[in-house]
Amino acid sequence: MFDLTNQKSFQSLQQWTHDIRLATPGAKFIIVGNKTDLTNKMVVSTVDGKSFAESISSIYAETTALDKNSVHDMFSMITSHIYNDPCGKQRFREIARPDWVGHFTNRTYC
Repeated sequence: MFDLTNQKSFQSLQQWTHDIRLATPGAKFIIVGNKTDLTNKMVVSTVDGKSFAESISSIYAETTALDKNSVHDMFSMITSHIYNDPCGKQRFREIARPDWVGHFTNRTYC
């Protein structure tokens, strides 16, 4: 998630996603631009957000924390996206296990 009103937070996505993929090979992302309610202060366009997401084979969404429906819709989309991915189903099964703590260390998925 990044702040649509802060160019630096958007630019940081490149490093964040790189670092996460180094630590968790095969990690998948959903890039979310936050603060859509501040239209007069937005400095990152939807086009730029989608373009970055596509460049790392991810999907893109925008939301605002001020609208609980918008946040709910975003989490529903994320959950659906993960669960409908065969690798995501495996993760859900393993998280449900009582001994899941530390279970993901040095694990590569799909």
